[in-house]
Amino acid sequence: MKIRTLEYVIALYETGSFKEASERCFVSQPALSMQIKNLEDQYGVKIFERTKKKVYTTQIGEKIVKQIYDVLDSHKNLDKLITNYLNKHIVPISIGTFSTLYPYLIPRIVPKLKRDCPNFEISVIDSNTDRLIDMLYKNQLDFVFLAEPIEDNNFHIEKVFKERFYLAASIDNPISQKKSLTLKELAQQKLILLDSEVGLKGWILETCKVNNIDFNFIKGSSLLTIREMVRVNEGVTLVPELACVNIQGFVYISIEDMDFHRNICVVRKKSSALKEEYSTIVNSVKETINIGK
Repeated sequence: MKIRTLEYVIALYETGSFKEASERCFVSQPALSMQIKNLEDQYGVKIFERTKKKVYTTQIGEKIVKQIYDVLDSHKNLDKLITNYLNKHIVPISIGTFSTLYPYLIPRIVPKLKRDCPNFEISVIDSNTDRLIDMLYKNQLDFVFLAEPIEDNNFHIEKVFKERFYLAASIDNPISQKKSLTLKELAQQKLILLDSEVGLKGWILETCKVNNIDFNFIKGSSLLTIREMVRVNEGVTLVPELACVNIQGFVYISIEDMDFHRNICVVRKKSSALKEEYSTIVNSVKETINIGK
C-alpha cells in the first residue's frame, strides 16, 4: 500500500469524480482508477460504487476513508518532524480563522509570535467556520480559531478569551447619547446582522422569546455594507469587542440586561504533532488579548 494510492482515494472521495480527482493529483484518469481498483482488489472490498454519472462511497468505504485520513495525518506528522529537524527546527504552521475575527485578531498576535518564536513559519487564511473545520479535519490547517460551540471528539479545544458584543450606532441616532441600552430599547432599533451570523441571530431570537420581545432584523451581505448602513443611520448592529475601533461617526453602546458575547477558542486535531507549538500559540493569545477577563 502506497501513500500516493491513499491520496488518490481521498481525492476521489472529496471530488466524487475520476476526472477531477486525477486533475487534482496530476495523474492520468486511467492510472488513478487502476491504483484504486488494485487497492480494492488487494483487500477484497469495494470502497466506491461507480455509475456513469457519479461515484458513491460504500458503507465500508466510508469507514476506510476515515481511517485513511488518520494514516495520512500520521504520515504528515512524520514529515513535519523530519523536516523540522533538517531545517534547523523551522516549523511551518498554518492557521485559519473566521472572517469577522481575522482583521482584528491576527495583526495583534502574529507579530508577537514572530518575535517570540522566530522558528515559526506562519501562514494564515480566513474563511467560514464549516470550511475551516473541514480543512482542519483534512490536515490542510494545523490550528483554527473558532467561536463556541464546537463539538467534535477528534479535536482538542481551548478557550482563549471571551469577547463581548456592543451595539454600534450612528452619531445621528438618538440612542448615541446613551451609555447603555436595555434589551427592550435595543428591540426598537433596526438590527442589521451578517447572513453568516446564524448562531448570533438564533441566540437573540431565543432571548427575545423568553422575554416576549420582537426584533426587527435586516440582513447584511458584508461587514462593509453593514458599516455603511449604520453610518447613514439606516440601522444598528452588534460589534465584537476587538472590532470596536475609533471610526468617525460611530458610537459603541453596552447592553445592560443581556450578556451578548462569544467565546473564542483555538482548535487542533488530537493527533496533531504540533502540541507544543499549539500551547505556545494559546498562551501567546491569552497574554496579548486582554478582554473578557
